[in-house]
Amino acid sequence: MTHRRIGQIELLQLLGDWSSGSGPLYKQLADAIRKLIDVGDLRPGTRLPSERALSSTLAVARSTVVAALDHLKQTGYLESAPGSGTWVRALRGFNPAGGVLTPADTVGRNPLYTRLDAPPSDDLVDFTVAVVDATPSVTAAIDRASRELAASLDGSGYFPSGWPPLQEAVAAWFTRRGLPTEPSEILITNGGQQAIMLVAAAYVQPGDPVVMETPSFPGALDAFRMLGASVRAVPVRPTGLEADDVVEAIDARRAVIAYLIPTYQNPTGRVMSHLERKRLARYLDSRSTVLVEDEAMVALTLEGDAPPPPIAAYHDGGLVIGSASKPFWGGLRVGWIRGRSDLIRRLRHYKMVFDLSSPILPQAAACLMFEEMEEILAYRRQQLLDARATLEEGLSALLPEWTWERSSGGLTLWVQIPEGSATELAQLAMRHGVAVIPGPFFDPQALHDTSLRLPYVLPPDEIERGIARLAEAWNRYRGLPALRSIRPA
Repeated sequence: MTHRRIGQIELLQLLGDWSSGSGPLYKQLADAIRKLIDVGDLRPGTRLPSERALSSTLAVARSTVVAALDHLKQTGYLESAPGSGTWVRALRGFNPAGGVLTPADTVGRNPLYTRLDAPPSDDLVDFTVAVVDATPSVTAAIDRASRELAASLDGSGYFPSGWPPLQEAVAAWFTRRGLPTEPSEILITNGGQQAIMLVAAAYVQPGDPVVMETPSFPGALDAFRMLGASVRAVPVRPTGLEADDVVEAIDARRAVIAYLIPTYQNPTGRVMSHLERKRLARYLDSRSTVLVEDEAMVALTLEGDAPPPPIAAYHDGGLVIGSASKPFWGGLRVGWIRGRSDLIRRLRHYKMVFDLSSPILPQAAACLMFEEMEEILAYRRQQLLDARATLEEGLSALLPEWTWERSSGGLTLWVQIPEGSATELAQLAMRHGVAVIPGPFFDPQALHDTSLRLPYVLPPDEIERGIARLAEAWNRYRGLPALRSIRPA
């Protein structure tokens, strides 16, 4: 049997929060690996990383890894041979997955998803998800929308392109920002994530090249990987995206899509300049690549001037993705795609296959929120400024060796640790009661292992508690010589 080797980061994605339970660490690790084998995520013949590599990545003693693997060998889940390593046994009865492991097998295994799906815990401070709670104005809009809709329900309730009043509100918002838009150029979706998935499904075939930033939004990376795309990464410079980098990557692979986050980039918070947007638009006019511009964070300006207009204001063939979840409330699950009418018609057909039509109540509530957008954003801005100040003060006081760049908007800090592996630190942090996402989960090649994304969306007292725990984990991490001697290149 050919043994397919699974990488350290790939296995870590599959394991998720394996050490958040109770009992000896070796038993928790063995149980987590056993579950992956039972459901087919680790398939027969898959070769595991070395004991030393696992010890480093999981931030545990090597004896813990050895004990876990020995337990799985004794119970018939693993095999090993001198000089050949350890692999999943081929004969364990029915394997529900079968076949060979593909990139899509790891989709949804990053902390962004595992934490969303995890049961609530009062003992864990969760820095993994960058979503906001509902403000009083948001709550009032939802209540008002429910009452008004209940009094005027008629017809099937199916609006495949979106509820017309919301299409009009979103189109008017784009127009005010320098991109003249008609309601027919708007497709309402179930959140920004569905918008990304629709675009990917409409344009990407297995093996097609897609250009993305590095680092970038893990949800988009998973969407393109699910469809078998070949991802080409371009760096986010300290001053934001540069048009030459994007065009060079597009031309090198003849990319079908360039997915970019030019405004308050997730996770770095950087903003592409007005000049670079115009240059990129000019370059793309002579290319067939579809520009997909993610504007999920664009309304969250915290200080300074508003960001430049969308790149699509200078390039007619692009698509712009937006979301009400970031400025208003994550639970709304209302997003949109802006594009030419012919492109929107194509995407509408794909959306109807996905879900026929988005629910009306969240759309009606979002429509009311657009009417009170300035009030909601003013409240949100002060809330986020206070939370960011708490986060920065805590980092400066307890983790003075760490560095970051303050963005003029968005929801996160992209923090750099001075030494070691952020992946290892995240594993140790979980055992100190704080969950963070390390940099490799934001990169198609699992790079950026000296970076962490820290959102400032939690209440200030919880942020203080989380930073204190993170500092404890960091101090503990620096005191582990065995881990400090093994570092990714």
